Amino acid sequence: MNPSSREWRRFSFHGAGFALLAATVAFAQAPKKPSDFVIPAPPPVVMPPPAVAPPGAVAVPASTPPSKPTPAAPAPAAVAPAVKEAPAKPPTPVPTMATKPISTNSPVGSLTNAVPLDAAVAQLDFANGLFKRQFYDMALMEYIRFKDKYPNHPLSDEAYYRMGECQRELKFNDQARESFRAVTRQWPGSEYSGRAHFRLGELAYQTKQYALAIPMFIAATHQTTDEAVRTAATFYLAKAQLESGQQDAAMDNLRRVLKSKTGGEFKTFAESALAGMYLKSGKQKEALAHYESLLNLQTPPDVREEALYQVGALRYAQKQYPTAITAFRDFIKEFPRSRSVTDAAVGLARALYETGKHREAATVAREWQAVAPKEAQAELAMMVAVAFRDDKAFREAADWFEKAGTPAARTEAVRCAFMAQDYARVVQRGEVLIQADPKGPFTESVMLLVAESLEAQKEWVRAATEYRLLMERFPKTAWGADVLWHTVTCWQQVKKFDEAVKDLERVAREFPKDSRNEAAWYQLGVYCGQLDRTDQMLAAFDKLQQLYPKSPNAAEARYWLGANYLTKKDWARAAERLEAALAMRPTENRVRAGAKLVAAYYQLENPEKTLAHAQALVDAGEAKLIPAEVYAWLGGKLLDGAKPEAALRYLKLALDSSNDAALRSRCCNDAARASAKLGQWERASAYYRDVIEYEGASERGKSAAIGLAEALVRTGDFKDAKDTLEKLLDRHAEGPENARIRMLLGDLFAGMKDFREAARYYMSVAALYDDRKVTPEALDRAAAAFDACGRTGDATQARRELDQRFPTYRMFSRGKPAGNAPPPAADPAAPKKP
Repeated sequence: MNPSSREWRRFSFHGAGFALLAATVAFAQAPKKPSDFVIPAPPPVVMPPPAVAPPGAVAVPASTPPSKPTPAAPAPAAVAPAVKEAPAKPPTPVPTMATKPISTNSPVGSLTNAVPLDAAVAQLDFANGLFKRQFYDMALMEYIRFKDKYPNHPLSDEAYYRMGECQRELKFNDQARESFRAVTRQWPGSEYSGRAHFRLGELAYQTKQYALAIPMFIAATHQTTDEAVRTAATFYLAKAQLESGQQDAAMDNLRRVLKSKTGGEFKTFAESALAGMYLKSGKQKEALAHYESLLNLQTPPDVREEALYQVGALRYAQKQYPTAITAFRDFIKEFPRSRSVTDAAVGLARALYETGKHREAATVAREWQAVAPKEAQAELAMMVAVAFRDDKAFREAADWFEKAGTPAARTEAVRCAFMAQDYARVVQRGEVLIQADPKGPFTESVMLLVAESLEAQKEWVRAATEYRLLMERFPKTAWGADVLWHTVTCWQQVKKFDEAVKDLERVAREFPKDSRNEAAWYQLGVYCGQLDRTDQMLAAFDKLQQLYPKSPNAAEARYWLGANYLTKKDWARAAERLEAALAMRPTENRVRAGAKLVAAYYQLENPEKTLAHAQALVDAGEAKLIPAEVYAWLGGKLLDGAKPEAALRYLKLALDSSNDAALRSRCCNDAARASAKLGQWERASAYYRDVIEYEGASERGKSAAIGLAEALVRTGDFKDAKDTLEKLLDRHAEGPENARIRMLLGDLFAGMKDFREAARYYMSVAALYDDRKVTPEALDRAAAAFDACGRTGDATQARRELDQRFPTYRMFSRGKPAGNAPPPAADPAAPKKP
């Protein structure tokens, strides 16, 4: 396939994976739906007693904590870790009052009924004591008695206020409301009037009568001199205004709460409310500042949970990924059971990925993918898959892309399986995708991958069929020339050249600007020639010369004529045409012609020409183009021509390129003989052993055994050589092998300095055989052995016999070293031309 086209496809797939991931991340940066987190009401806070009040100062109203917040539903993966909208409204408090002991040093006022003051104070102290111990029903009765018994007492404002508190605690809200109203009407300047206004506002707030609650809270802020009470009233005023849609006024009052020197508990919830309101209005920086302030305060767990998550999400939205990573990790560690923990995990994975920590992101995503919301599972799987793909772990990437489940991810899974060379998986998964959406946006790519996988599995016909189906379904595909070219290759593999011609004609005519158009015309002519469509072949070559007059394929006609003669086994004509083509073809195309010339000259049994072209191919690094049989034949010819060194080179090439036992046996035998001629006995020994392993007890195997024994003698391995030769002597009782074995035994004992025994074996050869190649050498060595052991007379007798039987031997062997091994006997299984 054209590399540029392959890269184009590869880039488009790679982009698809990242585009999908980028889309989900971009979408995630949009604010979520309002958070399911609920800002809890502040805990009960004891306020200081009124600055100007009779003994018995009361506690500041504080909310009864509502039920635990409803956890957030799992957020979609495409949304997490987006900034969640925090609730813009503070919680609805249910304040309680804590009682402070009443001082008995109450100021004395004039009493209309002239009742002793100490008795009234005692009565009120008794009621306050019951109130403090939360005996509200009993305390209520005592306050009522005080009211009835001392209607104009200076402490009546406190009695009425605490009576209302008891009624509120006992859920007698209507009566409590009347008691608090009585305080505001009868004692408007009293500190308890401010507190009563607060309680009236609270009761209205609880019933969602915000229009009534707001003026009560405003009155409480103006009438109280206690900063703590004023802070609480301001806070709940902001809540009521928020419920009434007065957001700006609510935000102003929440800011006042934050500036207050008292009421630290309310500041926590003011921060939370302001953060949520800023977040809802899209002011992320301001919201982030308030959420981060919350993290520095002592906050309830649910408030910290919301704040910590939002800090991570807002930092991520502002692309401050390192700080987002820290926040999300802290969130997961501190709130592992939060139902928003999976959102945080998604955010953590994304932030890690954005900072280039793909492996860490994949680790987090893999850990949380199975338990994440269904919408998030696909995105987490994509993160893991992309990380594996970046690390070139394509098999694992394919598994995770499939888990992502989207059409684009499944397509990417097929591509990764292709990169992992898991072609069976590509075909299986790809066919499913194609059937599901025959003309979908990813089908074209998948079909190409399936076809290439079938081609890689050498399922040539199926691959060609798939390529053609792709062209039929997507006739304007950008890979048209690639597809057709691959189809041609497949048809060529199964020798269906007529089908290949059809596709080549399409490439040649439909893609005139493609870089392979010239090759298409040339290949078209080649295949037509192989199909004996001579006219069509000549037409293709003629078109080639017209369109590309400077084409390096101008001489292809002659080349393919030679190739056709070679196919028809007309070796001489093939060689003639190929030589002519080779003379005209550029250097880069000489290889194919040279390989064919080797084949032609080999069949013509012309070793010189064969060797010349074979050596040229070897020098060009194309030794693999020559069959091992040719190398073996050349090695044998060179060995017979007394060129053992050259013979070894070609015999080794044959051994390196063939696993055929018969051929290897023949080559090893020739290599052993060549090594022996070169005196390379250790190498000869190794080759002879290989022959024996291949041949066993065959004639060649027996001859190799003798050759091995000779090599052992020459290398000084006398013990093994002796054992081997004695066994061989038993097997070869007569004949030239027997003579050779006896000569080797003589050489063996001579090497062991046992010259007496050596002479005995040499003389046995002279006694048993009358062979001009062996016997004179045996007599000569026997004489030398007799000399060595001091038997001069026997040595003289041996030389006399040598001169009598072979009078010219010593004349022509002057200067020849004594003790050389005789020339090896002819191999009865010497290779013949196949």
